[in-house]
Amino acid sequence: MVIVDEARKGTPVHQIRVPIRVVEITSQNAADQLQFPSLISRYANMQNNIKTTDQLVNESPHPELNQYCDENVNEIKGWYYAHRRGMIKTRALEMGDTFSDWESIHPESKRMEAIDSSTLWAAWIGEPAAAALGPQRCFTFYHGYVTTEYAKDRLKINHFLKQTFGLKILRDAVRVISQTTKQTTMFSATLPHTLGWFSNLTEHKYDLIQVFDEGKANDDTWYILRVLFDHVNSYLRRIEDELPSEFAKRKECTQEIQSIELEENVIQRLQSLPRTLGRSLKGEPLGSFLIRIGKTKLWDAFNFVKHEHSGGNMGGMGKDFFNGMRYGFDKKGENMDAGEVIKIMRVWNLANQLRYLDEYPGETDLYMVRKSV
Repeated sequence: MVIVDEARKGTPVHQIRVPIRVVEITSQNAADQLQFPSLISRYANMQNNIKTTDQLVNESPHPELNQYCDENVNEIKGWYYAHRRGMIKTRALEMGDTFSDWESIHPESKRMEAIDSSTLWAAWIGEPAAAALGPQRCFTFYHGYVTTEYAKDRLKINHFLKQTFGLKILRDAVRVISQTTKQTTMFSATLPHTLGWFSNLTEHKYDLIQVFDEGKANDDTWYILRVLFDHVNSYLRRIEDELPSEFAKRKECTQEIQSIELEENVIQRLQSLPRTLGRSLKGEPLGSFLIRIGKTKLWDAFNFVKHEHSGGNMGGMGKDFFNGMRYGFDKKGENMDAGEVIKIMRVWNLANQLRYLDEYPGETDLYMVRKSV
């Protein structure tokens, strides 16, 4: 920002002085080394315009999703998952004249930012009201979902990417529908409820990977999306007591929209849609995975990281974990908020990166028990 501000004033670039902050890393702890980038972003960043999303995108699996796109261009057909804001602009500056070659392989129509994925996935797994909150506020929910799926070993990087890009194809289809029908004013509300309703009607088993493979949605999908979009748009426009865009953020809105009766021909076309033979992509309460792990095991993983790999000091991460367990796990159980889930999952994932479950796999096989012997 310093360079931009001075350039606007006409200051020659060679006369601009930019202050920098140098952080000397001296810790040899494994946990610290794994977490340095995200820890610096989260606890030591002095910039004003740093959002929660800018911090969360540095955590797994977002960097791994981006890396897979770089390393498997042919398999992903040139699609690109940018996990950080501004990655494309930075790449353009770094590559200079050769950026045009990269851009021809990864055109703008095949790029997806993590923050934009958040609204699509939230709607798709059964939370369109959360998606209607907007990408910044919805991202915590999305990150909680992908983090828990990743921890369960249920998130296969290549499959998830293809599903994400399939969702973008559906989003683009709904956008075209909104433009051709000249109903674009409430797109941030109509999009998530259209996608969420569509996913619900297909029992969250619509084959997004087939959409990715074919590069487009088939005629039946387009027809059903058009019908659902018209119903959602018409319903929201009848809301009088408050702004339709605000009502769209309520679960009540989701329930009422998805209770609308559809014509018989729509029901028939639904039966012909491609469906996956795998598990449903319906999301479960984010906290339920942590409840299954159990309080004892979570605290044991925390102590494993703290004493074996952090020199007895977890810093801000430790404080976050305490608050997540106290105000989320203990008081709300599986209904804990996405932000509370993330605070706990951050430690659980780090412990497993450090091979906690390899050393202590059983429910009663605990680090603290062995340590005390």
